[in-house]
Amino acid sequence: MRPPNKVAHYNPDPAYLRSLIGQIGLSQREIAKRLGYAENNFRRHLIHADRSSYRPAPYLLQVVLECWAASVD
Repeated sequence: MRPPNKVAHYNPDPAYLRSLIGQIGLSQREIAKRLGYAENNFRRHLIHADRSSYRPAPYLLQVVLECWAASVD
């Protein structure tokens, strides 16, 4: 099995990530906790990109959220 193509599929847009979180149906806090992610760092990926504290999400986080969202359908 080949890994996903980051160049073709990477989408760190906070609105997209928040939509995945909505599909999962858990709070941001709960998702961060279950992933072992510091809550403050997790939230930095979800705020508007024009904010100074914004940080693009790593591709791996996006893939994990996509897989998790797909599993609750």
